[in-house]
Amino acid sequence: MARDLKSSGNAAKARRQARRSAKFNPKPAAAALINVGDKGQYDDEYAANEGENGGKGSGKKLGKRKKTAGGADRADAKFSGAKKTKAGANGGDKKNKHDVEKPREKVDFSQLNRKEAKAKSDELKALRKPNFALVQELAVMWERMRGKKVSKNDRRELCDAIYAKCVGKVPELANNHKGSRVVQAVMKYGTPEQCDGIMSEVKPQMSLLSKSLYGNFLVRKLIDGTNKNDLPALIECVKGQISRLARHPIGSQILEALYHPAAAKEKRGMVFEFYGPEYVHFRASDDVKTLREALLLKPVAQRQGMLQHINMSMIPVLEKGLVSSSIIHRVLAEYLDVGGPSSKAEAAGSIAAAGLLRMMHTKDGATAVNLMLSYAGAKQRKGVIKALKGQVWRVAQDDYAHCVITTLFDCVDDTQLLSKGIISELKQEGLEEVIMHKNARRIILHLLNPRCTRYFPPHLLECVPDPAKVKQDAEDAVEALKRGGRAEKEAKKASGKVSDSDDEDNDADESDDDVVVF
Repeated sequence: MARDLKSSGNAAKARRQARRSAKFNPKPAAAALINVGDKGQYDDEYAANEGENGGKGSGKKLGKRKKTAGGADRADAKFSGAKKTKAGANGGDKKNKHDVEKPREKVDFSQLNRKEAKAKSDELKALRKPNFALVQELAVMWERMRGKKVSKNDRRELCDAIYAKCVGKVPELANNHKGSRVVQAVMKYGTPEQCDGIMSEVKPQMSLLSKSLYGNFLVRKLIDGTNKNDLPALIECVKGQISRLARHPIGSQILEALYHPAAAKEKRGMVFEFYGPEYVHFRASDDVKTLREALLLKPVAQRQGMLQHINMSMIPVLEKGLVSSSIIHRVLAEYLDVGGPSSKAEAAGSIAAAGLLRMMHTKDGATAVNLMLSYAGAKQRKGVIKALKGQVWRVAQDDYAHCVITTLFDCVDDTQLLSKGIISELKQEGLEEVIMHKNARRIILHLLNPRCTRYFPPHLLECVPDPAKVKQDAEDAVEALKRGGRAEKEAKKASGKVSDSDDEDNDADESDDDVVVF
């Protein structure tokens, strides 16, 4: 018999529709109002269907219900009591998954005047934002305190009142636009005891506030107001978070503010956090000052893992273009110094040409840029020359950036590109002015007598790679790859995976590829 003709299928169909409606429709439908699971209801529906069909249903027959006084009431009371007991066991406040939440009240601000709309907006913000009422109260007091005509005693009283309300809530207030400015005003006009109290609350949350849109201003004010002898205590608050802050657009600025005034020992500790997690918990010895020295102290089997960790830490920084910090210049220069040609080429391809211009104003940054340009492809070098358009004269006057222009003359073969991109702009400024400038004249002298120690001091020659050494490194890398390929073929031949005829074909192909273009 067909399903729709069965009398027992009608109730099941209604139940399925009720479940689907309750699950997918946000508004309760008529079928969803049925108490699914009420046994008495299903018996009534079945009895009604039996009456219509003359009692000849082919489905499973249910027992006839006895009509007793108050029977239905007792069944309903029993069922409702079970529901109450279950709800009480779950805490009484747990919502059913089929319950539909009431939509939030929608306010038509067009029907309100300006004063009423402002009051209603503040009321809604107070429900949605924590400490909203406190921030509004502090903002009024702050506006009075920062006025120019406020007396010194009144400003002191207002500052004390604001500090009393901020105690214990400084990290939360610092994440608010107005709250951050209020706390900074307390740092400006408050007593040393009040500043110390704010600092004690900020220190545990310093790494999080350094990445906050508004909290970073308070952290920067703390750094600027901290004595140089107390700066190591602030650096200790971000211990283990240096590499994460370097990958954050706002955190990288706080990292630069911490790194620039720090002593040499603290700078070395911050740099070494990029070299591996072990340097976070165990500081490097005072004798180890560079990455090369740290690698020499490592076993040979662990050196590659250390370089891979630096690579994983630096690639996101380069791809995001967050290369303005001095600590990134230092780490990148040391990594490229020990890395091979492939590492330098990979780094050059990971950063945009505009990002390189933000690195060349420091010694480490200029060194890193020159190493990447020496081993980069023609496409990357062309992009750098195009990015220099209109800025060649400014770069030529910098203490370290002019070394990048000298490196471009060494590694770029397209003389027409150099003439249009660099030489033409130097001519516009006038060769006499270029020759008379202490840094710009080294570009002309480098063309006449490359790498002359009479014109280039030793600390500048360290920034400019030797073209002969770059060429030799590239040839050695190609030869090492060939040796590795031959060793792999010999190992396969010894194991019987490669036949003699295949080996001869591979040798013939290899002889055709011996020509290397540099």
